[in-house]
Amino acid sequence: MSPDLPEQVQHAVESICTLGCNRVNEIIEDVDQGIAVKELNGLSKDEIRTVKQELQKIMAVYTD
Repeated sequence: MSPDLPEQVQHAVESICTLGCNRVNEIIEDVDQGIAVKELNGLSKDEIRTVKQELQKIMAVYTD
């Protein structure tokens, strides 16, 4: 994760990652579909997009 990210984005990514791969993938899918995600409450649309991008980068490690 980039250290240049805003603190609230870093915190959201770190918190979501503790929920496990299945939940991380659900959150990515929900964001893609425009579904509200409780773990992202309080973040702007740009911050949510950044969180999703960071989660996708992290999850890419687990795919072939």
